[in-house]
Amino acid sequence: MFNNDLSNNTPNYSTSSSLVPAATRAPTIEELEGLGNYAKTGAPAWFGELLKFNGKDGKWSAGSQNLPIEHGRLLVAIVPEMLAGHMLWKDGELADQSWMPAAKFNPRGHRAALGDLDQDLWPKNEKSQPVDPWREAVMLPMIDPATRAEFTFSSSSVGGVRAAKRLTDAYAKQLRAAPETTRGCLPLMALSFSSYQHDDRKRGTIYNPVFEGIDWVRASDLLLPREPGTDSEPPPDDGAPEPQIPLR
Repeated sequence: MFNNDLSNNTPNYSTSSSLVPAATRAPTIEELEGLGNYAKTGAPAWFGELLKFNGKDGKWSAGSQNLPIEHGRLLVAIVPEMLAGHMLWKDGELADQSWMPAAKFNPRGHRAALGDLDQDLWPKNEKSQPVDPWREAVMLPMIDPATRAEFTFSSSSVGGVRAAKRLTDAYAKQLRAAPETTRGCLPLMALSFSSYQHDDRKRGTIYNPVFEGIDWVRASDLLLPREPGTDSEPPPDDGAPEPQIPLR
C-alpha cells in the first residue's frame, strides 16, 4: 500500500537547499560550453530541411518527401555551427549517434570514447573484412541567400564527410590569409558532384557530393529581410563594394 500522507514523504527543502545558490549564480563560459556540448549529443534537431545526396545517381534532395534540389543550387554554409561526430549503423538502420562542435572534434578520440572496439565483433564486408559500425559523420547547416530557406546537410558517407572537410579547409585558410576582408563572412557555394567508376563492376559508378566555392557572403546580410518581389542583394554595411574573394 502507498502512503497517502505526503507530509512524511516530501523532501525537506528548507534543510536541503545547498543546490539553490549554485542554480542562481551565473554559469561560467566553460559551463555554458559544456551544456551546449551536452545538448548536441544524441540526435540534434535539424536546422530547416534535411539535405541529402544520393551516392548512386548524384542527385540532391531535401525534406521528408525527398523533393529534388537542382544541381548548382547556391547555398551559404554556416561553417562555425557545423557538428561532427559518429553514427552507429546496425543492419542498415541508425542505432545511435553522438555529436559535438566540429571545431572541437577529434575523430580518433571521439571514436575511442564510444566503445565497440573489439574488431572480432564488427560486421564483415563482402571481403570478410571487419567494418567499424560507427561511421564518422557531419551535420552542416546552410541557408539559401535568395529565399532564406534553411537546410542541414547530414552524411556519414566517406564522400560526404570529405566534402565538408574540404569546404572547412578552404574556409579556414581564407580567413587566416585575409582576415580583414573575410571576417564575419560565410562561404557561398554551389551544390555539385563528382563521380568515378568503382573497381567492383557490380557497384558501377560512385557519386560524391561537392561544394563548389563561389563567393563570400556577410553573415549579417542573411539576417536582413528580403524586399518583397525583389531578388537584389542586401547592400554592404559601409556602402563599399563587397570583396570578390574566390573560395578555392
